[in-house]
Amino acid sequence: MRIITGIYKGKKINSPKHDGVRPTADRIKESLFNIINDRIENSIVLDLFGGTGALGIECLSRGANKAYIVDNDKRSIELIKQNLVNISNAYLYHLDYNVALLNFYKKGIKFDIIFIDPPYATKYGEFALKKIFDYDLLNEQGIIVWEYQTIQNKNQKIDLFEIYDNRNYGETSIIFLKKKSD
Repeated sequence: MRIITGIYKGKKINSPKHDGVRPTADRIKESLFNIINDRIENSIVLDLFGGTGALGIECLSRGANKAYIVDNDKRSIELIKQNLVNISNAYLYHLDYNVALLNFYKKGIKFDIIFIDPPYATKYGEFALKKIFDYDLLNEQGIIVWEYQTIQNKNQKIDLFEIYDNRNYGETSIIFLKKKSD
């Protein structure tokens, strides 16, 4: 895996050597960033369930101001640390996503782009969305990019946010969410 474009273009992203981390495939990542590219410059990004940190790093490469990367797995944290060498404006948190979201709320940090890419066989995505909504962590024009397993969540019901795009890539789907219009 490599960073696609920007100031870190071509930087190698180390892949996990352990189970439990499923990096976003390059073709999906390229499509995803084509969709959100105009929102990245000067943004504040949250890469929840960071895994390798690749999504946050890609945003920094494309001009994001800051990327907060959160993961609870010690092996993932070590991997992300390796991937963050020589990367500026990245903030890594070894925390459970619930604790991290509460901390951001208490610190008054809001985000322009939030990536949610939890382990597929969990309800962490739904729980994270609820916390993001309850804590009002998304800026007014912000977006949430939620990656999930197509078959597991094919009848996914989202009622806290508005779906403005939905893409399927075989076994992987991505929902793009924003705050509901009044």
